[in-house]
Amino acid sequence: MRLSPKQQRKNGDGDEASAASLSVPGALLANLAILGTLGVAFVLDSSDPDLYYRAIQEDEGIEWATFWSFILAAGVFAAVAVRQRSAGISLPWFHAGLALFCFFVAMEEISWAQRVIGYRPPTYFLEFNFQQELNVHNVFSTGLRKFVLKGIILGYGVLLPTLALAGPIRSLLGRFGIQPPPLALAPGFFATYLAYEIYPL
Repeated sequence: MRLSPKQQRKNGDGDEASAASLSVPGALLANLAILGTLGVAFVLDSSDPDLYYRAIQEDEGIEWATFWSFILAAGVFAAVAVRQRSAGISLPWFHAGLALFCFFVAMEEISWAQRVIGYRPPTYFLEFNFQQELNVHNVFSTGLRKFVLKGIILGYGVLLPTLALAGPIRSLLGRFGIQPPPLALAPGFFATYLAYEIYPL
C-alpha cells in the first residue's frame, strides 16, 4: 500500500530516509554470533560427526534455539508494526508480514507443536510429508526448499539493503513502507546463504 507523505514522515521513511542502521558494536556482535555458530558447526561436524548429528535432530537444543529466535523476531516485528499503526500508518504491512513470516517459520520448526502436544496430523501430511509431521516445508523437495530459502536470505538480507544505498530506490522503498535490514548485517546473511550451499552442514 502506498503511503502518504505524512505517513512516510511518521514512519521515518521518505526521500531523506535511510535504511535501518546498526551500531558498529551491534553489527560486529551479530555477525560474530552467526559466523561463530557456523564455525562451531563446521568444527563439530569435522571432529565428532556423531555428536553433531545428534545435536541437529528433532527436539534438540539447536531446533529449540531456532524456534525461540524466530518467536522473538516475530514479537519484535509485531511491536514495530503496532508502533507504526499507532503513529498513523493505516497498514504497516511490511513489518506485520515479517512478524507473520517469523511466526510461521518458528512453528514450522517444531511442526506446530505436534510432538509437544502429541496430536496426530491430518492424513495429507502423513502421506506426503516424508517425516509424517504437520509442517509444510517437508512436503516439498529439499532442492525447492533450499532454492526458496537462499532466495529469501539473499534477497532480503543482501540485495535489498544494497539496493537501498541508491537514493531513488531508497525513496521508492520508503513510499511503500519497506525498510531493509542494516547493510552491516549483510555478511551474516551471506554466510547463512553459503551454509545452505554446503547443506546439510
